Amino acid sequence: MVMKEHNIINAASIKRDEDAGVWRILRHNVKDGTIEEMVFTITGTIFAMDIPPVMKETRMLKEKTRY
Repeated sequence: MVMKEHNIINAASIKRDEDAGVWRILRHNVKDGTIEEMVFTITGTIFAMDIPPVMKETRMLKEKTRY
């Protein structure tokens, strides 16, 4: 769907859900005023949750050499 509709990425926003402790990727539908949560797939590996925003320091992050 994203490949067919390139403007989907431009319409996306990120919102933190404090109660669930998660970030949600949302899309606002201008036609009917609704907001829907986007679901996407990434092929590859996410290692030690080292992606923004990092809300907690994991063991792997503590052991990394920082410059």
